[in-house]
Amino acid sequence: MQELEELRNGLLNHIASARRPYSIAPASQAIMLERLLMQTISEQQREERAYWKDMAEVQREFLETAFAYQASRQRRELLGGLERSYG
Repeated sequence: MQELEELRNGLLNHIASARRPYSIAPASQAIMLERLLMQTISEQQREERAYWKDMAEVQREFLETAFAYQASRQRRELLGGLERSYG
């Protein structure tokens, strides 16, 4: 994501210089740079969504594991008390 951020900032700088009234860059160059900027922003947003989706999945798996561990501890405590009674 850091690379996309750097690319986005570089494109913004190039667009700003291409849009200056005294710039020798043709208008088509500014349009091309803006198109690249939009693609970069779109890619950055896709990566951020994928990141948060992965984080949500990890959190869900963590909670499932924690609940399963807690249930197994409670069963062990319950059955451990029964074994002492009958043992």
